[in-house]
Amino acid sequence: MTIQVGMKVTDLEGIFLAQSSHLQASPDHVIKRDVSYFSVECDATLKRIPRDACHLGLRAQSHPDSPDQPSDDFTFSLILAAGSLNSVSIDIPFDCLVSPDELLMHAESSGFNINLLPPSCTTDVDESVDRYCEVLRTYGKMWLTSPQSNIRVAPIDGYLEYLFGVAAGHIPATISTDEMMNTLFTDGMPEAVMERVKVVIHEVIMEHFGNEGEFTAILEKVAKAIHLKQAQFRDSRARMLEEELDLRTPVPNLIRMVSKSTGLSVADSAGMLFELKHGIHTVLDKYLPPDVPAVEGQTAPPVNAQQANLARALCTAFGAAFGVESLADAWAGIESSLQVNERINLDHGTVQPGPAATRLAQAMGVEPKVAALATGEFLSMIRATLEAGSHVSPPPPPTPKPVPAPASGLIAVG
Repeated sequence: MTIQVGMKVTDLEGIFLAQSSHLQASPDHVIKRDVSYFSVECDATLKRIPRDACHLGLRAQSHPDSPDQPSDDFTFSLILAAGSLNSVSIDIPFDCLVSPDELLMHAESSGFNINLLPPSCTTDVDESVDRYCEVLRTYGKMWLTSPQSNIRVAPIDGYLEYLFGVAAGHIPATISTDEMMNTLFTDGMPEAVMERVKVVIHEVIMEHFGNEGEFTAILEKVAKAIHLKQAQFRDSRARMLEEELDLRTPVPNLIRMVSKSTGLSVADSAGMLFELKHGIHTVLDKYLPPDVPAVEGQTAPPVNAQQANLARALCTAFGAAFGVESLADAWAGIESSLQVNERINLDHGTVQPGPAATRLAQAMGVEPKVAALATGEFLSMIRATLEAGSHVSPPPPPTPKPVPAPASGLIAVG
């Protein structure tokens, strides 16, 4: 992510026009939304947002006739930004004269986060730093005492997370690893100013929560509540998976058979099979990457000649080891004896499991129908390797359903 700080609305207009011209000249070019624009001055009303913007932070500014009210350019720019981007913030400089009540109302009503910007041209604790500390006290108290606040107020929220981590026994090397926090707050702040700001934020937080012991007790309650919520969420998802296994997974009967033979829950069995399959593909893609890297938005998998060659070699070696000249014929016999092509009829009960499925069911301790369907699901996974090695042809695409001709609308008169 790229961060830009201190631009103007007219600068954003120029960026947008330049990007639009470039897209007209190169229609295939893709512009990624990976730039965050912070502390944008509203020298005009915002009309266009750069196509690469993933976040927009507008710098709060006063109305020329009523300093405690926001300017019209700032207010209307916020409205447009809210309708165009999911991530918008109000960036408040330390010397902003707009009423905190007014800005917090705008932020809370639209879900905008707030960044309290420190003075940039100071090397020691001076009058501007003292004024900034008062801003932190004012906004911190109002934010912490708000019963239903749904926004973040930086840097207070970042320091609060740091205190939670310390109280939980984790002492990070730095207060924040967030790129935005470092750019707007920590990187340009001298150590003396940083220590003063930390003391003030700490005081604001402790004034709200109480002493250190009370803060730790609150943390324990929050941690227990989070743990309980996560446990309930896991149980709920596990029940949902068990109840809708056939709808939510491509190999439901294979999962049932693994669960029966290992004693794992259905959810854990599904997770184990997924991780095994995912791990195989991860290792293959690491050592045998695709010929051309995948493009964002590409639906078909990228061509991978190296993995196809490996699949071809493995299949040839398998056929030679068992004295099979035509692996396709041998595979067709396996599919026939294990009723792979009868999975739909097996599932509907119109075809009964054969001897192979019955013997497998007895060995695994599952129902014959589950064994037959699980075998088909497992073999379908192996078939992908045979298709990659050109030993088995992929199945033909399904025949499209006929589309009835629309009625002509004519009325026959006899």
